[in-house]
Amino acid sequence: MHIFSPFNYFFRYIYKRLLDSYNHSQQLQEELFFFLIDQGSKTLFGFDHNFKQIKSIDDFNKYVPISTYEQILPYIDTMIRGEQNVLWPTQIKFFAKSFGTTNVKNKNIPISLECLNKNHHKAERDMLAIYLHNNPESEILKGKNISIFGVKNGNKKDFEAVCGKFTSMFWDDFSAWPKTIVPTKEKIHQQNNLDEKLKLYSNADIRSISGTPELTLTFLKMLIERKNVENIHEIWPDLEVFFFSGMSFSPFRKYFKNIIQYPIKVQEQYNAAEGFFAVQLSPEDNDLLLLLNHGIFYEFVEFDDFAKNNFTDVKTIKDVEIGKIYALIITTCSGLWRYAIGDTIEFTCLNPFKIKIVGRTKLFINTFGEELTLQNAEEALAFACEKTDSSITNYTAGPKYFIDNLHGCHEWAIEFSKTPKDLDTFVHILDEKLKSLNADYNAKRYKDIVLGCPILTVLHEDFFSRWEKTHYKFRGYYKTPHLANSRIFLDDIHRYL
Repeated sequence: MHIFSPFNYFFRYIYKRLLDSYNHSQQLQEELFFFLIDQGSKTLFGFDHNFKQIKSIDDFNKYVPISTYEQILPYIDTMIRGEQNVLWPTQIKFFAKSFGTTNVKNKNIPISLECLNKNHHKAERDMLAIYLHNNPESEILKGKNISIFGVKNGNKKDFEAVCGKFTSMFWDDFSAWPKTIVPTKEKIHQQNNLDEKLKLYSNADIRSISGTPELTLTFLKMLIERKNVENIHEIWPDLEVFFFSGMSFSPFRKYFKNIIQYPIKVQEQYNAAEGFFAVQLSPEDNDLLLLLNHGIFYEFVEFDDFAKNNFTDVKTIKDVEIGKIYALIITTCSGLWRYAIGDTIEFTCLNPFKIKIVGRTKLFINTFGEELTLQNAEEALAFACEKTDSSITNYTAGPKYFIDNLHGCHEWAIEFSKTPKDLDTFVHILDEKLKSLNADYNAKRYKDIVLGCPILTVLHEDFFSRWEKTHYKFRGYYKTPHLANSRIFLDDIHRYL
């Protein structure tokens, strides 16, 4: 790295500090736990849940239930009305809007200044330090980053609060040094739609992009069409890296190659409105380094127990095992206490602690006992695309019942960016790959006794974009339910066809 030489030493120090912290990660988590309990004892939530009596993890498990967003919503509504010391003792004036799979239209996640500094800002800094360590010749700091996540809603209504997608608030409240590294004079993140982003950034010196693969592809495609060019490097010749999150990159890899001239680097991060949890440590290793010294205390519930609401054996970082699937439970310095984030993870290494995201606690198909996870689905789709020279823009899948409702199959509704020449071959490859990845799926597919061969519904170009805007009105920012254990999404899609 030949520019901003003072940052050379700064990021080397940050990288070394991050790795050194893993020599005493359990101690750091324990110290963080007692800090959070002390802070929580000053709040309404702490009073309601006997925080003064909590002297150990066992006490925490005794007095504080594991909660979903719906269960803590009354506390959050109280905070949005302007009350303080509800979930966290310092002032909460930010609420990050998150569109997920809850039973409410959207979630307003409280964000404290401590959470911004101890978690989001610190994790972004560590992510950049990792990237620069792995790419010492990078010139990313010469240009700008564009974040393609969400919008900011300026409606304050009758109270002093800001409700909006988290990334916009992240940049607004950024500390001084990231503004120096990644100037954002255009305030691109505050624009309300992709069309305005196109106008502002088509002539900027973009070196890196942050966002979800799905939304980023939509943005890049629109930009290429508007500029009437063949690939994105004709617009941004020095683009070098895509920091992605939110979903697997594998199904989108081929499509990215079709719209770039020079290979770009890809680095995964695991973040959400609730926190920044993990980051890819090495380009040769797709697993993610769990961030254990970033203001979040972690707990883990084996997925089968979580599905049964059995929380008698909740584990901390010192108890986890490689190869088991856990529902992720977080306690943050914004006052999310034992909050079920909705994701399932699997540990792949314990020194340091590395994970891979398996799926969502609510996004799976297990109607016939097949236990199909999001990881299975995306790996199989990527394999089928590779073998049939095709690529996918978006998809969803769920069960299709036969007459007796005891037997059925999976229906895959897929929007292709490049359709396979032979759809039957695509389905066959997808099915066989799922069998090889998932023993339960393979058993249920045996001789079609329980589960028949998948069926495919091919959707026209831009279907999901139009459908989601029509039904969910997310202003162009959305989360597609890739797997569902019912036909609620598939039936609605067929009505819209």
